[in-house]
Amino acid sequence: MVVLRPGALSACCSDLGLSREALSRRMGVSPTTLYRLDRGDSAPSARLIGLLIKETGRPFEVLFDIDGGQV
Repeated sequence: MVVLRPGALSACCSDLGLSREALSRRMGVSPTTLYRLDRGDSAPSARLIGLLIKETGRPFEVLFDIDGGQV
């Protein structure tokens, strides 16, 4: 299972000077989707993984873990 690394979303938003809401608008998803992903309440879909990589400019291994271990 793929999970967002703890703190990855906050770090990206901070580095990009964006709020979570602004990032969600750029990605075309609801702020609730990113909130649930950040909390670990939902696993990211392939589409969401791709959008996060595209919009943040970060590679997969910086943003995500597989089965809670490092990629």
